[in-house]
Amino acid sequence: MGRLGWIAGVFSLLAMAAAAEAPQGGGAERRAGEHRAGEIMRDLRADLLAGRDVRPLEGQAQQVADWAARLPALFPPGSDTGETNALANVWTDRPGFGQAALALGEPARRLAAAARAGDRGGFADAYRATADACGACHRKFRRH
Repeated sequence: MGRLGWIAGVFSLLAMAAAAEAPQGGGAERRAGEHRAGEIMRDLRADLLAGRDVRPLEGQAQQVADWAARLPALFPPGSDTGETNALANVWTDRPGFGQAALALGEPARRLAAAARAGDRGGFADAYRATADACGACHRKFRRH
């Protein structure tokens, strides 16, 4: 590779890094995450209703807890443009949005812990609390 090709490659890498750190208007990552969290919650509900052992569900429950922890960072200032179902108060009420994410994370962590322990009753209780937290956040911060 000649010197010009090497320099062009470096600039390409720098441009990609800058684009990756810039706020993404519609938030493709957050839409994909929301979709995945919804799928997981539906799957967990189906497994719970079917009476299956909850121990194998720990990983999925932990994914919901991890999602809750990442939520506020997926809505950085300036990302309120483009395709989004988020209401403006996600950006104007940052403390409230952060609290809603915490309110989701706490029961989701209990959900994962109950699965790890094989505690079906605790899992059912934590599932309901996690689903309630999802709904509360959506009612306050999401366009329907």
